[in-house]
Formats: sequence, C-alpha cells, structure tokens
Amino acid sequence: MKASNRRTVQNPESSVQFKWARREFVCGLVLIVIGALSGIDAWSFGFGSMARIGPGFLPVVVSVILTLLGLAIAFNGFMDPTRLEKSRFLPIAAISLSMITWILTVQRFGFVPATFALVVIASMAYPGRRVVETLLAAIAISVAGAVLFITGFGVPLDYVALP
Repeated sequence: MKASNRRTVQNPESSVQFKWARREFVCGLVLIVIGALSGIDAWSFGFGSMARIGPGFLPVVVSVILTLLGLAIAFNGFMDPTRLEKSRFLPIAAISLSMITWILTVQRFGFVPATFALVVIASMAYPGRRVVETLLAAIAISVAGAVLFITGFGVPLDYVALP
C-alpha cells in the first residue's frame, strides 16, 4: 500500500476539513522565493519600456511567470486530491527531452530539423497521438517558425545546416 503525502487538517474554529500536500506546497514556496529573488535582482538591470525594452525585461518577465507558477503549485497543495488528475512522468519527460533536443540540435542541423524533432518528441506527451497528424503538425510548425523567426525577425540561424 502506497503512503500518501497528503495531510488532513481541521480548523479548530470550524468543522471544515481540507486536505493539503506538504510536498507540493513546499515546492510552490521554493519557486515563489526563487522567482521573487530573481525578479528583484533582474530589476537592477533596467526594465526599459515596451517600445525599447532593457536588458532586465526578459529576466523580470520570467521571474514573474516563475512566481505565478509557484503560487499555483502552492495553491494546488491545498486542493482536494480526488479532483486532481494523477501526474504522470511521461509528459514531463517528453516535453523536457524535446526542449533539450532542440537546444542541442539547432546549431548543428538548423532551425527546421531541430523544430521538427522538438514537435515529434513533445507529441509523445499526448497519449492519443497519431503519426500522420504529428508529422503534419511538425512540418507546419517548423516551416511557420522558420518563416516567422528567421525571415521575419531576422534570428541568425540556418534554415537547414548540413553537418
């Protein structure tokens, strides 16, 4: 029998009981602290404006997102576990592996093949995936991304780089 990390807490002033997951709450608090401290440090780089963003703009935005994610995870620690879907390892691993693959292959093989691999690997996170739809989506996203980022925004990457 598997032990649960959920604890039942009863408020002495009422008869309401709620369940909370200490591990998720603590993880959420850690993300909140990291996000807040990163945001405070990044603010010193100069935020800039929307017309002319400064070097601290992106770090501050990422810090805010990290803090909000931490709030959501900490709040999730107080949710009723029967209402939450069990987390699975495969989706997290597939998305993480797809991003790592893109980072490691974009310089060597180019934007289109790296993005194609990213979409195909990330599709493993979805249990009802179909091969033809995945390949068509990978082609469409790779081409659209190349046109948008390389042609449109001028990102200095090759469309396809031969090793």
